[in-house]
Amino acid sequence: MTSTLALRRQDVRDFRFGDERVLLHIPSTSLFAGDGIVSDLLDLFHEHGEVTQDQLRTCFDGRYPAAQVVETLHELIGLRIVGDGAAPSPAKPVEVGDLPVNTVILNVNTGCNLACSYCYKEDLSTPVHGNRMDFATAARAVDLTFEAAAQRPSVNVVFFGGEPLTNVALIRQVVDHAEARARETGKRIDFSLTTNATLLNDELVDYFQAHRFGLTISMDGPRDIHDRHRRTIGGHGTYDV
Repeated sequence: MTSTLALRRQDVRDFRFGDERVLLHIPSTSLFAGDGIVSDLLDLFHEHGEVTQDQLRTCFDGRYPAAQVVETLHELIGLRIVGDGAAPSPAKPVEVGDLPVNTVILNVNTGCNLACSYCYKEDLSTPVHGNRMDFATAARAVDLTFEAAAQRPSVNVVFFGGEPLTNVALIRQVVDHAEARARETGKRIDFSLTTNATLLNDELVDYFQAHRFGLTISMDGPRDIHDRHRRTIGGHGTYDV
């Protein structure tokens, strides 16, 4: 461990949420809940800027086991939340000569079966009146992605909406087409889907599992909060379903 340590303020923000100390790790956009020793270490760094080993001993002797302090410091150092006292070198600009595309997002239906109060998609309509993507358009988009990703090992196809599960037939067609292209080109293919989960069933879950889907599900916490905002077109809550 170096003789002087400092908080890497450019890489971390910390704040209190009730009785908890929460750290936002900027490089990874991760949130960490800090325990008592983490909170005390942060206070020490905020107070002194750079902290020496002698200051650490003075502050923590008798309060926490020495091994626990060292272990916590090593965890913070590993996350680059804490580092040596030297000012970090400015990042060198990276020259980008080629940025091949390997992900395509398909908006398979602008319609949605919910009418959430805060939805940013003000043009959403009901599923039956939504603009549904046809297979020819989707297949061409997938083909263009494979062409652009010729030097990449994998391709990712994302299904979005509206509510994409209101156009499952197209999703299945696209999966068959994309998997065939992946076999032809020797690439790995992954699928992602963002859904409100109200139309999920066991058969679909098995299908998504079999075809390597990553699912992002929108949900607003406890029932009373969720049902206040995430409602059906008829105004009913959707937490239970």
